[in-house]
Amino acid sequence: MKFNIVTENFVGYLRNKGARGEIFGGAEILLYDLCQLILRHGHSVTVIQYGPTSKEFVHDNIPVRQIKAPSFRVLNKVGITRRFHGGGFFWKGHLDKDADRVHFHYYYLGYPYATDSMTGFSHGIDWDCPWLRDSLRYRHVRDRFSFWMMRKLTGEVLKRLKRVVANDFNFQRYVESSYPQYADKIVVVPNYVDSKIFNPRIKPDPHIMERFDGKVKILLPKMPAYERGTDAAIRALAQLRRSDVVLLVVGESTSRRVFEKLARDLQVDDRVFFLGHRDHFSEMPGVYTASDIVIVPSPCREATAFAVLEGMAAGRPVIASNIGGIPEIISTPDVGVLIQPSHGALAKSLEDLLRKPELRTQIADHGCEHVVHTFDKAIWEKRIATALIE
Repeated sequence: MKFNIVTENFVGYLRNKGARGEIFGGAEILLYDLCQLILRHGHSVTVIQYGPTSKEFVHDNIPVRQIKAPSFRVLNKVGITRRFHGGGFFWKGHLDKDADRVHFHYYYLGYPYATDSMTGFSHGIDWDCPWLRDSLRYRHVRDRFSFWMMRKLTGEVLKRLKRVVANDFNFQRYVESSYPQYADKIVVVPNYVDSKIFNPRIKPDPHIMERFDGKVKILLPKMPAYERGTDAAIRALAQLRRSDVVLLVVGESTSRRVFEKLARDLQVDDRVFFLGHRDHFSEMPGVYTASDIVIVPSPCREATAFAVLEGMAAGRPVIASNIGGIPEIISTPDVGVLIQPSHGALAKSLEDLLRKPELRTQIADHGCEHVVHTFDKAIWEKRIATALIE
């Protein structure tokens, strides 16, 4: 069979904004692994991604067809974005005429042309940002409108697609409550971790170990963004008031300067370090094992987060927000620490783990065993093959 997979981004995403690697984030890693699985099953696959120019190339045996898809700034300013609202208008004329299967890596790209023979991915709820309730500022009003449109669009896409594979049960529950007539179209396949790559036996990153020798290293393996809790992590560090603790933020974004300023304002810029983009396959395993505690303090937009799974598989204690699909990973207190998404709750949990090294070890050991048995990549491959390939 011939597969076409339509996506907003895959190879080269944010290349000019600090990313050295070709594959940038968790959603792109998932797409890469899906393509490799399709190829191993004896099928062919072409990824159709959006970009500033049209071109075709091959990435690690995966043909990529990049199509020029403009992003209209005027519409973006009022909350109508290409990715979440208008992206589905560009792909129709670029499919292979003999494609047997068409899959949307972001399900909302299926609007308005998808048919009931096509499938999509949901990477979690996208409209649960807490600051929408803060005020009537322009940005918040714009986002409320944007997220209202996203919810409406979800119903329209579900009506058209054959199936949507969700990374967590949170999305399934939303569909069951808001669009119960389409609930049978949702199949939940949680995210995964490759325990051959992420495990406690990986040699720690030598540069991190040397640079921060004698320090307790708190790792935030998420790009700098309010949606990823970077501000909460910096404020929690300031609240700890411990000179022996450093915060390491991995990832790149256009918001990095905002958080560098926040660190300066809180007088912790000598303990907050932005490490930039690190390659997922070759560098991140050693970054995890070089850390002492992994935190994922996101206030919104998380499914069964790769960063949580990878931190646990690397044998590190993980503190993460009790939102989205994260409680499906940290299902009991002995495998990880769930907190309300606030800097105060994060600081309290960090202080608790810092005072109790034996508790850190216990949580790390139980968490590692839990994810290897429940979320290993081999389990995901069997489930996703049944849902999308076979």
